[in-house]
Amino acid sequence: MLKITFMGAGSTVFAKNVLGDTLVCDALRECEIALYDIDKNRLSESEVVIRAINKKYNADRAVIKTYLGVENRKAALRGAKFVINAIQVGLYDPCTIIDFEIPKKYGLRQTIADTLGIERYQSVPLYLLTDTLVPERYGEDGSLVRFLADGENFVKVSPIYIGEEWYVPKRYVKVLPDTTHFIKTIMIDRRDQNIMTLEQTGEAQWTVRSMNPATTGRHRPPNAQETPLGIFVLQEKKTRMIFLKDGSTATGGFAPYASRFSDGGYIHGVPVNEPRKALIEYSPSLGTTPRSHMCVRNATSHSKFIFDWAPVNETIIFVLE
Repeated sequence: MLKITFMGAGSTVFAKNVLGDTLVCDALRECEIALYDIDKNRLSESEVVIRAINKKYNADRAVIKTYLGVENRKAALRGAKFVINAIQVGLYDPCTIIDFEIPKKYGLRQTIADTLGIERYQSVPLYLLTDTLVPERYGEDGSLVRFLADGENFVKVSPIYIGEEWYVPKRYVKVLPDTTHFIKTIMIDRRDQNIMTLEQTGEAQWTVRSMNPATTGRHRPPNAQETPLGIFVLQEKKTRMIFLKDGSTATGGFAPYASRFSDGGYIHGVPVNEPRKALIEYSPSLGTTPRSHMCVRNATSHSKFIFDWAPVNETIIFVLE
């Protein structure tokens, strides 16, 4: 039996794409597939996916075996006709960081994301209705969606901003009460770098409550990215949102009156860097160009107004361009 060894099989998406094609190739349907990785959990996840593909599309004709750890590497390779090498060399620090810094030096924007630029680590997996093995793309955390149907492990939703119908694991979905009525809105304009608040004061009547220059996120991986476009719900508030120095576990300071609308996205006042403790009202960079890590900075007094005025789970936020 022809043997194919996949080194670094914990990379589930790579393994699914490559071996999924292998298992539907007539000449390779009855092969032996050796999955090798040093991470037990990731190897197990990939095994589940590959076995499911083998069963659904190949009638279990291939033999799937797993090999964990360096002590089993020779056994995984022994007798292999083909070897697919998908290991990560050098781990995140320094190698992944270098992968970002070198393109950045020459003006190229590199990221780890889906084909639409949504980065996985601050996102929600979206699955096709016909395939719940591996996500098709990622949706932004905090996005407002229509709840279409409930299931045992997944719910069917339709995101208001990107549309279409998707399955999402239930743990990522927070169901708002049917009585939720969004009468307070925050509008963020990435192009013109400003922020505005509105409140419904009558039928089809909205009143502008405030306007302020703002600074949104700029693309600077791995530590910073753009403020995501979309329609979000205000999720959480922190009087002081502590942030770390880039690439470090050391505290860099705090952002006052922070209102979270997406995983790493807050509306907050002017950041206060260590060792300073007093609040800063204004920054000359507000209303100019994107500078933040993902958040939306505005004058500290305006961020306090939003903090006091906008209720959690009842305020809708539009990030536009």
